[in-house]
Amino acid sequence: EYSENFKIYPNPAKNYFIIESIEALSGYEIKIFDSKGIKILESEKITDIKFFDISDFQQGVYFIKIKNNLYQFDYKIIKE
Repeated sequence: EYSENFKIYPNPAKNYFIIESIEALSGYEIKIFDSKGIKILESEKITDIKFFDISDFQQGVYFIKIKNNLYQFDYKIIKE
């Protein structure tokens, strides 16, 4: 998915996905939730590109929340 701020690819993903940002991600917190809303991954103190290994995830839909004190962005990624 794409927005003005973030690019998340590949989507659908098999073993990993990448989050790229036009601005530094260091002020952002990233959380990944499964389709039931259970938090399964959390990442802080990140740079402008972040690699996520999802090879152990079950197939399905996951939700990504990227937020700082001012903004929150919500994305959906599919694990094949």
